[in-house]
Amino acid sequence: METIAIIPARKGSVGIHGKNYHPICGKPLVYWSLLAAYQSSVETIILTTNCPQVKKIGLEFRDECHDKKRIHVIGRPKSCSTSMTPTEETMDHALSYIQKKRNINNSLIMLLQPTSPARKNGLIDVCLNKLLNSHADGIMTCSEHTPFFYKRNK
Repeated sequence: METIAIIPARKGSVGIHGKNYHPICGKPLVYWSLLAAYQSSVETIILTTNCPQVKKIGLEFRDECHDKKRIHVIGRPKSCSTSMTPTEETMDHALSYIQKKRNINNSLIMLLQPTSPARKNGLIDVCLNKLLNSHADGIMTCSEHTPFFYKRNK
C-alpha cells in the first residue's frame, strides 16, 4: 500500500502575504512540511502550488534530495487556487496528477498543511503506524491548546 503526502501551498493568502515562503527558523514555511514528509516513510510527496516562489522552493528541495521519483512539484490551476476552494478539490487535482503516472488505488493519502510546521520528529510515521494497526478509516492530529511562541512582558 503506497503512502502519498499532499502539501497544498497556495499563493494569495488573505492574512499574511507570501506566508508559504516566509522564512521560519531560516527556511521557508513550506520547507518544513517537505522535510517532515521526506524524513518519514511516505513514498510519494506532492507539493501542489500556484505560487512561483513555492514552486522554486519545492524544485530546489527535490534537487537537493536527488529524489525526482518521490517528490513531485505540480502546478495548481486557477480553478482550485482561490481562497474559497475546498481543500478536497486541491487534493483531487494532486491525486489525478499522480494517478496518470501509476495506479494509486488503495493508497493511504495524507494532507500536510504547510501552515502547521511544528510537527514532532517521527509524528507522521507514528500516525501511519497507528492507522495501519487500527480499524479506522483515517487519522488526524490536533492540539487541545494552541501553543504560543511568545510571552508578553509587563
